[in-house]
Amino acid sequence: MTKKIFGDLYRLEFADGKSYIGASIGGAEKRYRGHKQQVLRNSSAPVHEAWKRFGPPKLVILKRKIPGEKLWLAEKEAIKKHNTQLPNGYNYQSGSEIPPGSFGNTFQHTKETKIKISKTNTGRKHSEETRRQASLSHSGKTIPKHQRLKISRS
Repeated sequence: MTKKIFGDLYRLEFADGKSYIGASIGGAEKRYRGHKQQVLRNSSAPVHEAWKRFGPPKLVILKRKIPGEKLWLAEKEAIKKHNTQLPNGYNYQSGSEIPPGSFGNTFQHTKETKIKISKTNTGRKHSEETRRQASLSHSGKTIPKHQRLKISRS
């Protein structure tokens, strides 16, 4: 039985009166935090440039728990209804280009690219500093029993 996927439709309202419409499977609040991270990473998307210029926008939930197969259409309709496509708002496109039913990261490298990546990483040694930091980041964590069993089998 497949799990039914739902998402949120939201609007980011900026101090200049313009808005951005978005849709998120993970929840609007989580996506808001994602936008904030992209701003901190200096993204040049119009919505992130507005964030830098006017400060954090107000998050308005337009609708919650929209079935996944209807979410992207709802986003397109909301962008049109609220007139948020550039230059009237901060939506770069008229809506998400993710086809209904395709959720999450569906990108896949070609076999040739996978081979190139494998060759590049084969024999790669991490520096002592990187190894020390990785060790520190894992200290104090306990590995769940089911994970320990997987490790012992391999």
